[in-house]
Amino acid sequence: MADCPFFDMSVEEQQQWIAKEYEELQVVHEDNIVFAGKTASMIAYERMLESRRPDRLFNDHLAQYLAEPYGKRVSQVVGLGLQKFFDPDGEHGFRHEGHVHFTPARTRLINDNMESWIRDQQGDKQVVELGAGYSTRAFWTEALRGVKMYYEVDTSPINEFKEKVFKDLDSKGLLTPSFCERKTVDIDFLQSSVKDLLDHGFSDKTPTCWILEGIVMYLGEEKSSSLLRDVSDLSAAGSLMILNFFQGNPASDPDTMESLLETKGWKKVERLYFGDESFNYGKYPDGKAANKFFGFSFLQKV
Repeated sequence: MADCPFFDMSVEEQQQWIAKEYEELQVVHEDNIVFAGKTASMIAYERMLESRRPDRLFNDHLAQYLAEPYGKRVSQVVGLGLQKFFDPDGEHGFRHEGHVHFTPARTRLINDNMESWIRDQQGDKQVVELGAGYSTRAFWTEALRGVKMYYEVDTSPINEFKEKVFKDLDSKGLLTPSFCERKTVDIDFLQSSVKDLLDHGFSDKTPTCWILEGIVMYLGEEKSSSLLRDVSDLSAAGSLMILNFFQGNPASDPDTMESLLETKGWKKVERLYFGDESFNYGKYPDGKAANKFFGFSFLQKV
């Protein structure tokens, strides 16, 4: 672990290192990307690592171009900071790499459920990824041939960086065609409403697969609840919500969110925690109880 800057540090030294790194990563540079946005690079970095494995769960061949400049650094900071949630007693063997295991498992979980919904849902359908970050699903998920539009929604600095990378790759002949039409939409969820999608061709009469991965926990309770209400108002019958939660964070508490959504016409299909039999994919140690904090709720609009 020669490239791990905190491997030989004491616990106190590690905490000091986290504080210093986090403070530096909070600084907004000319790219205008805040810390929450920098986690998009982290996810791209961790998907890149998975895509390079011989036994990979998926092949996100574009992640390598989106992992810098923050990906590895944020992955290390977040990984060490979340060790107490993924491997608190050291018995799981994750150490500081719990999130590196979590990311490919959740990516595959989302894809499996999205693909199943696409197969089962008749007629026109669309997918909306809120807080999409540097997601490139439209380029490597063949099942998306069956959707009318894939909306990637995030703040303008994130979308601008991603599209700049894609433009550069396209000029070099390295950008493969997407499996469906895609559209990036600029929305700052702390300032604007997701209902702005209606100004970008989104149809509230068409069933939608909503992907909320790593977003509500950054919004605070009020904004998180407001987002879920707005998404509900935009959702036709048959829509699917894939909702990432962090139990212990008030803005993303699964009980609270599911209760709110049930009052808005949603029916809970399933709740899974990382390490459950259906949310494992070989990324969680055998014989260990599922994680108590991180997981997904799946809800259907009736």
